[in-house]
Amino acid sequence: MSFEVCWLGGGSAQALTQTQAAPVKGLWTEDVTLSGATVTGMSSLTNDVVILPKLFRRLVDFLNLGNTDLSGFPAFLAQAQDRFLILSTGQFTTGLHAVVEVINSNVRMTHPTEDLVW
Repeated sequence: MSFEVCWLGGGSAQALTQTQAAPVKGLWTEDVTLSGATVTGMSSLTNDVVILPKLFRRLVDFLNLGNTDLSGFPAFLAQAQDRFLILSTGQFTTGLHAVVEVINSNVRMTHPTEDLVW
């Protein structure tokens, strides 16, 4: 897979276009990062779903604090202050809560991994 990135002055991304799609293989065929993972506890996270490693690690940290309800996960992500760039908008952002949606026990990212630069 290859990408073309156009840069504006000051280092912000103007556009990203995917020029060739590579077939999905192996473990990532099971990836539910964008469609949503049902997380009811550590066992469901470690045994039942495949998600982006960054999101997985943040969920593990959150659950290891003794949290059983995901309603506090967005606030947890905000305080972690992960910095990243959303290529499609050219926006530098702090906090994964900006690209993660939580509805009940379902967690999903709202942007594909290819749209984010860590």
